[in-house]
Amino acid sequence: AVRQGRARGAVIEVHCAADEHFWHGLNLPLDDLRLTVHPLMPRRPFAKLLDKAKLLEPILADALHRVLEDPPAAGAMEQ
Repeated sequence: AVRQGRARGAVIEVHCAADEHFWHGLNLPLDDLRLTVHPLMPRRPFAKLLDKAKLLEPILADALHRVLEDPPAAGAMEQ
């Protein structure tokens, strides 16, 4: 899925906890600096923890801002 998204011009970023998900993130074919590791070892869903820490909304807002500001990649609309 990451390779397909990149082939279509998508920017793929992963935010993960410093647990086994970090290992999975390291194995994804991501561009440099596209893996963000939060120094947490949550026992509940990670998104809930980010939301309580007031980190989830800025992450989502940044992603939405970049989607709205950047024009579609060449060929992305053709597929």
